[in-house]
Amino acid sequence: MAGRIQELLKQVVSKGAPLVAGGVVLTGGGILASNTIYSVEAGHIAIKYSRMSGVNDTTYREGVHFMVPWLERPITFDVRAKPHTTTSLTGSKDLQMVNI
Repeated sequence: MAGRIQELLKQVVSKGAPLVAGGVVLTGGGILASNTIYSVEAGHIAIKYSRMSGVNDTTYREGVHFMVPWLERPITFDVRAKPHTTTSLTGSKDLQMVNI
């Protein structure tokens, strides 16, 4: 009985080790792939900062872009037009002061 259990454990270990190794490789590859992709939203622009060369001259518009995970990181800026309101005190035809 004990010999049969040991034989069964050897079979499980011999077949389970490649399965676990494959799972680790797939998980690691998935994490690496998700860290190499970044998204720039509408109304934003991104530049890449590299640890080796600093800020690159290229700007990246909205969409999905790629980067080297540890070496580069995106910096995004909001470039949407924003309304500015100003008040002005002016005189009317009948010489009254009016805020516009």
